[in-house]
Amino acid sequence: MEQRLPDGLSQPHFTVLNHLVRLGDGATPGRLADAFQVPRNSMTNTLAGLEKRGLIELRPNPDDARSRH
Repeated sequence: MEQRLPDGLSQPHFTVLNHLVRLGDGATPGRLADAFQVPRNSMTNTLAGLEKRGLIELRPNPDDARSRH
């Protein structure tokens, strides 16, 4: 599958993007990690890669200054 994706985009990137397209934005990294059953630091790294490519935007959570969504 990764051979068909654009350069630099991995299968985890694709699956997270697919999830966000289907269910909408606003999910916290912690909720996404729980949904994908991966460690939170793994999800944080995946989201950082997507943000670096300009595919998502991580914003501060207005309800909890410690987290982002």
